[in-house]
Amino acid sequence: MKIFVTTVCFIFFLNDTFSQNLIPYRKKNKWGYADAVTKKILVPLIYEETFPFQFGRAIVKQKKKYGFIDGKGIEVIKPVYDTVTDFTPVGWAIVTLNGKATYINADGKETDAIYTDAARDIILFAEIISKDKKYGLINFDRGISDTIVPPMYDEISLDYTFQRVFAKNNSKWGMIDLHNNILIPIIYDQIFTYQNGLELVTRKEKLFGYVNRNLGITLDPKYLQMDFPKGNAIKVKTQKEKFGYLNLKGEEFFED
Repeated sequence: MKIFVTTVCFIFFLNDTFSQNLIPYRKKNKWGYADAVTKKILVPLIYEETFPFQFGRAIVKQKKKYGFIDGKGIEVIKPVYDTVTDFTPVGWAIVTLNGKATYINADGKETDAIYTDAARDIILFAEIISKDKKYGLINFDRGISDTIVPPMYDEISLDYTFQRVFAKNNSKWGMIDLHNNILIPIIYDQIFTYQNGLELVTRKEKLFGYVNRNLGITLDPKYLQMDFPKGNAIKVKTQKEKFGYLNLKGEEFFED
């Protein structure tokens, strides 16, 4: 059984090297995939909707049914299911048909396998302090207490998992580091964190934007809706009530 699972993972991640070059592309009401750099259409615009690749497979919708393609655009699992989930790192997805749910592998074969995801727990040696209704941080690493962020914010929220500090002033949110340096300006109504701790989506005046600190990119809020990044793509809803995708640089992969 261990050999089988290892083999599946190897094939899955090998295929994923092809899929990293593809992003869902919409032209009017038809969907396909385009090259992530040139925007050249590589998978024909024949679907009702397409979704980002996850571990070598991408969900496609056709005639109100769902299936999967691989990184070469081949329908490895035909669109026959009522609902589907993305594949996991070990190569399983959950699909439903006529009210029955089952697991399938990357080739569409049914299985009874289940999986669990390991959780990370990274400890941040800091504690929130308050003075005159303002909040800051004190460091207590190795038994030493030292104020690292003076009490100057209306509210502070700690993200222990990814070691980030969110600060609020005058009803607006931003992000600071443990030395009180501003990482994201305190100008947003809300900040939503992505699971890997790298990308953030923000809301300002009911519109959504995107911040990628690793790439040094800030996309001003202009979308009605923005999902968390999935693979190399971000799903957005434009002010014309149309859906499309951005790459992680904020470039649009759709035409109205």
